[in-house]
Amino acid sequence: MLLPKNIIGAAYEVSNVLGAGFLERVYERALCQELTLRGLEVRSQISYPVAYKGRCVGEYVADLLVENCVLVELKCVDLF
Repeated sequence: MLLPKNIIGAAYEVSNVLGAGFLERVYERALCQELTLRGLEVRSQISYPVAYKGRCVGEYVADLLVENCVLVELKCVDLF
């Protein structure tokens, strides 16, 4: 199965099981668990330096890094 399709499927599974109303961190932990159950390598809260014209201007913290190649940024909203 293609990696993006597997990640999206895992996100739908987490959404279907947990439903709405939790903080982003809860969904992040659940998605980590689901992706691991699917045999994927997952790391959370990975920090990357951000450079602009050769100078560090800050850092980006990715919610999840899957298989060392896909960054996943989770978002939760109150209403659609």
